[in-house]
Amino acid sequence: MSDDPRPPSHQRDLTATEPLAALHQWIAESRTDDAARARSRRHSLEQQAAADATLLGTLVDLAEQGRPIAAISCSGFHLTGPVVAVGADFTIVRADQLGNVFVPIERLAVVRPSSGNASPPHVRLSTLSITLKEALMDLVTERPQLMISTPGHDVRGALVSVGSDLITVATDIALRDRVHIRFATIDHVAVVGH
Repeated sequence: MSDDPRPPSHQRDLTATEPLAALHQWIAESRTDDAARARSRRHSLEQQAAADATLLGTLVDLAEQGRPIAAISCSGFHLTGPVVAVGADFTIVRADQLGNVFVPIERLAVVRPSSGNASPPHVRLSTLSITLKEALMDLVTERPQLMISTPGHDVRGALVSVGSDLITVATDIALRDRVHIRFATIDHVAVVGH
């Protein structure tokens, strides 16, 4: 948009008895018209952005702003903290009590900026092109202790394997007592130890 005034929307008689006053009036009206057009354009762009918004994009935006989030999963789990990674179908939130919590995007019911402090400078967003299943597969060799929550049930154990539609954890030290959890039922996964 140019700073040059545009012609007024209606004719102005610049030969009146006060030609400078008429010229000033014309410039003022042009600036008012330009400001109105700028507001209209900004509003239109904001509406277009809102129409194209996704939860994944919103998480990236909040993380890039350094804003922690307050989220509620579909099972009612409340989670607050900075978003430290966003994958193809999940996010990782660093929660005070649980550490890194992996949450499938489809299991997030509500996300809002938290009233907490901005993320510390050492917390930087990682955008990943992998899925939650692939991220958990990468962790199998480390055998981390996980708390896996499904609607109505939590399982705590060492990650043993990730299959095509399930995740397996061992709930005993000898890694013999195994629990198999259907991947589609996972509400969130917290890495609680290594």
